[in-house]
Amino acid sequence: MLTVKCTQCQAGMKLQKAPAGGKVKCPRCGAIVPVRQPAATKPAAAAAGSLTPDDDDFDFGQINFPSAAPASSVSSFPVNAAATAYQGPIPGDPLANQEPASDDAAATAVAHPAAENTAGKGKALPVKIIAGVVSGLIAFVVMFFVVSMMFGGGGGDSTANAVNAGADLSKNVPAGYEVVEFEGCAVYMPEGSVYREMPPGAMESKVIESAKTGSIFFFGAMYNGKMELDKDQMRKKATRFVAGDVLGGSPTQRNGYQGIKGRVSVSAMLPDMTIEAYLVDERYILIGSQPASMGADVETQMSIDRAAENEEQKIFFDSLTVGAKSGGLFF
Repeated sequence: MLTVKCTQCQAGMKLQKAPAGGKVKCPRCGAIVPVRQPAATKPAAAAAGSLTPDDDDFDFGQINFPSAAPASSVSSFPVNAAATAYQGPIPGDPLANQEPASDDAAATAVAHPAAENTAGKGKALPVKIIAGVVSGLIAFVVMFFVVSMMFGGGGGDSTANAVNAGADLSKNVPAGYEVVEFEGCAVYMPEGSVYREMPPGAMESKVIESAKTGSIFFFGAMYNGKMELDKDQMRKKATRFVAGDVLGGSPTQRNGYQGIKGRVSVSAMLPDMTIEAYLVDERYILIGSQPASMGADVETQMSIDRAAENEEQKIFFDSLTVGAKSGGLFF
């Protein structure tokens, strides 16, 4: 049975069921009154045991939560009578070697906390570190003297009366010449322009073209140490330096110095020329020249002052002077 109240005259109407159109006419005032469909009747609540917390009718009050059992009281802690006294550090304890601080030491640490920053600064170095430092110093000193001996320290053939090559030649320089000195060895070279800049290396050297005759002059020297060189080794050493071939190698002597004499051919550094190599008092020396008339055509040879050319050759080669050695790497 539905009870509907008219919205105009407030008259009550009872209906067996809701009309199909959802509206009914008031018998008193004739007003059209809407009739709402009755809500669906919920089924009887299921037994509490069949509901879940997700159901609307679930009663959370029916849940019987298990109560926590009361904690058992501890009447006393277990006591090991044998461990009541200090019996030393635990095996493997990194602090085992430290003495327990006394009351006085603890009081001092509290009174002077800054002392912690200086702790350990006065500790003696371990014996292994001291031994390593001493061994290193000894090895350095030994190596120092070994290298000094290898590179010509101290001894040698030079004496207090040995000639200072550059200073000796500078006393009487011929007009039109200059003194060129490398590694205590010196010559008179004619004044002129640099023929070619030689690449830097163990041997210092210079190549010039004479302004007077156009001849090419070459001079170089380097420290060779105590190693002795035979004739073939001296030629091979010259070959490596000139980056070409050195043909021949017959013995020669100049100003009391014993050496070899050959000819440079197909060199990347020098024109074809006569060259001489000497090993004097641990210095390796190369000296060479190409006269302007050598290989020139007849017309050019006729224009060259042969007397001036020969004089340049003689002054250049005969001026070779070797002074005291430099003494090696350290001395």
